[in-house]
Amino acid sequence: MRLFFAIDLPKEIKQQLHELAWEFKDFMHVPKLENIHLTVLFLGEQSNYTFNVMVDKMRAQFSFPHFS
Repeated sequence: MRLFFAIDLPKEIKQQLHELAWEFKDFMHVPKLENIHLTVLFLGEQSNYTFNVMVDKMRAQFSFPHFS
């Protein structure tokens, strides 16, 4: 599976980028609106094992507040 770290963008920015992509549809693939994001680090093709190890390490490294 292809793995990457990405930042989700605000809806308004996604919409603007999506509209811009349509201007270049003859030269590039236009992504679905929900797939637009900012890739921070691309890890490429990785195994399920590598994915599971990375998830475990991230859970140990980062803590996020719980939402209610």
